[in-house]
Amino acid sequence: MGIYPLGDTTDVFTAPPYYLSEVDTLGNFAITNIKNGNYLAYAWRDANGTLKAESKSEEYDFLLDTLKLEKNIENVRFNLSKGDLTPIRIVRTAPFGKNFDILLNRTPVETQIENKDLGKEFFYTFSDNRIRIFPNSPKADSIPFNLNVKDSVGFVKDSLIWAKFPESERRPEKLQITANSGKSFYKDLEIELKFNKPIKSISLDSLFITYDTASIIPVRRSMMAFEDSIKMDLLKIRLSIPDSISKDIFTIKASDSTFIDIENQLNETPLSANYRKLKRESLADEIKGSILGAKPPFIVQLINSKNETVREQFLESSNDYSFKLLEAGTFKIRVIEDLNGNKRWDPSNFNQRRLAERVFYFFNAEQEQALLIRSGWTLDEQNINATDPTGIQKRAENHVDNL
Repeated sequence: MGIYPLGDTTDVFTAPPYYLSEVDTLGNFAITNIKNGNYLAYAWRDANGTLKAESKSEEYDFLLDTLKLEKNIENVRFNLSKGDLTPIRIVRTAPFGKNFDILLNRTPVETQIENKDLGKEFFYTFSDNRIRIFPNSPKADSIPFNLNVKDSVGFVKDSLIWAKFPESERRPEKLQITANSGKSFYKDLEIELKFNKPIKSISLDSLFITYDTASIIPVRRSMMAFEDSIKMDLLKIRLSIPDSISKDIFTIKASDSTFIDIENQLNETPLSANYRKLKRESLADEIKGSILGAKPPFIVQLINSKNETVREQFLESSNDYSFKLLEAGTFKIRVIEDLNGNKRWDPSNFNQRRLAERVFYFFNAEQEQALLIRSGWTLDEQNINATDPTGIQKRAENHVDNL
């Protein structure tokens, strides 16, 4: 933890502080013998020992208010989190075979591409900081696209890009499919098929679900929908499995050549992905509780032992959460104080003097994050206490000490 005189040209990202303190094993700190004056205060996890913060790789936090040091100040709290302050930018644009690539220096949280023929003549995918635009056919002229991207800390890049889609002898990439296999479900089977390119057509004759050697469920158009019609790379299939079918394992199958992408490539490998149907008697009835010490909106997430989010609720105006019909196991409950209601966690932005949104967890009686859920259980009053916000607290707590 360190402080800098107000008005100084340095800060925690550019030079070591004038006054510095390390925390103890409980996170407490104290700085003494400070000259009276006005200061800005920071805390960071100094992993590389430079005595300053690296926003790309180290957690940090800062006080919004100026510290007026004319007497002792107690109970100062910081909540460390990462927030990369590198502005998002376009690194390179260039044709890639018959397609066009836009390479970014970091992954955006929001991407908007505008062109009057997007979703008809053009489609796009995004992966590994790369936007790839696919045309239905080669184009003789350059085509304008308006690109607007926003990163997690709030930086925005707005550009007009002229893309070229020439004839090319470059061999197209093979069509690849990734399924969300291994998921468990109770009544509604939700299948996701992710493709590396936009899909142009699907042969339903060779797409079906099996649950024994002789029984199949045909996949119909009414069961399918692409998540985004201008990307066409994530297909969602949803259907209800009646209780009269007592089997545990359901498998989606697709033969080779079931899917055709925008470059007329067929899937060369057959698809087979399994999903497990849960029995009602194996499920916990409900867990519920209240979020204390903070105001909505909240994002409440139920996280399994593999650190996967298995359920999520958005509480726009309520402090009470509830998850019903849960598979037995050990979970964590994480709450994000979604101050701006955009349904995602926002890190801090030091340049805009904006703190990170708070994140806090359920703790059991042993002060562990583990929440054990067994079949048939109903757990009430599983309340979650918000952590104290960054700033000067009104009461002493662990992880807070004198300045």
